[in-house]
This record gives sequence, C-alpha cells and structure tokens, in this order.
Amino acid sequence: MPSRKILIYALIAFILSFGLTFVFIKNYKKGKNQEAIEKVQVK
Repeated sequence: MPSRKILIYALIAFILSFGLTFVFIKNYKKGKNQEAIEKVQVK
C-alpha cells in the first residue's frame, strides 16, 4: 500500500512541475515577444 501512495505523490509532483514549466515557458515567450515589439517601436 505505501508504494501506491508514493506513486500518487510522484504523479502529483510531476504534474505540478510540468504545469510550472509550462507557465514559465509561456511567460518567457510573452516577455520575448514584448521585447521584440518594443524594439520595433523604437525603430
């Protein structure tokens, strides 16, 4: 039974880390796009 609990915790940790990574990449790309837009506006 304890092994099943460990699997569930591992799955939750994996999903959380994947979600955080996804949000980070999304914000990073948004920041890059914002920089590109600002560069275009400066020119």
